[in-house]
Amino acid sequence: MSIEWSKLLQLEDGWLNKHLISQTFSKDVKIVVRGYSIKFSGTTNNYKALAQELSNVIANFTHSKAEVKKKGLLRADKDAQKIFGQINPSKDGKYGELLLFALVETILKCPMVAHKIPTSFNDQVKGGDGIFIGNYEVAPGKMHEAILIGESKIWQDYSSALEDSLSSINRFHDSITKGQFNSQELIVAKKGLFVDDSIDVDVLYKYLSPGEDEFQNCVQVHPTFIMYQTNEISNIEQKALTPIEAETLIAGYLDKRHKQHVGLINEKMQSYTELKKVFLDFFILPVKNVDEFRNELFYEIHGLTFKP
Repeated sequence: MSIEWSKLLQLEDGWLNKHLISQTFSKDVKIVVRGYSIKFSGTTNNYKALAQELSNVIANFTHSKAEVKKKGLLRADKDAQKIFGQINPSKDGKYGELLLFALVETILKCPMVAHKIPTSFNDQVKGGDGIFIGNYEVAPGKMHEAILIGESKIWQDYSSALEDSLSSINRFHDSITKGQFNSQELIVAKKGLFVDDSIDVDVLYKYLSPGEDEFQNCVQVHPTFIMYQTNEISNIEQKALTPIEAETLIAGYLDKRHKQHVGLINEKMQSYTELKKVFLDFFILPVKNVDEFRNELFYEIHGLTFKP
């Protein structure tokens, strides 16, 4: 029995296009690199609108569609606020996971089926940033069922964020660690399943069981979100006289940066040869200041600024 994955999607088609602009795209065999920018408001590139919209979907991030319907959006939203908690936003990985969720749902059209649980077997070992299942485009016009284990990084430096994300993903494929991490991730996923009345849970379990045909017939994908900061956006804000000019300047900047993004990925992949056997799908978003973004999103979620 197959599952109609699209019925589990929670975010509206094109939702993210209101706030992010797709600037660049390239694909080389199994590596996809997508570059985005936040839309300008006048000649400033602020996070307010994006943060507001992200705060409006935290209930969908922490609950399945059926759970939101059962609890009601208001109650689910309050529960989600508790999950995010009064944690220092500069140290909380859930902000990147939330954006990754929005990107995978709206761009890849693959629903999250299991939320990340902070720890699996011990406090020092972290799992993937959410598990998704759906139909993934393996080649132009060719779709195939896939299991997607996400990764998200919000760092000041692109190179460091990329290195850390590849190192994290490699745990699932390195000959020494893959047995532990794959078993651990799938066990944790089964505990954190998004239960939905429209699907057969027993069938969903098979997709998360390595011995079952459903699992073996899926390709493996690692959607990876990277946010990093750059001074160039502030420079554009100072130079641009109109919103159109600002968007033109950032499009040109990201076109140049895309070559560097791809080049560094190819360079670092030489140290992670096992990752060439699976699909890697990068979503890259440069911003002015990563801490400002986190603080803005914290305020929109909780209605107050973070105080250490």
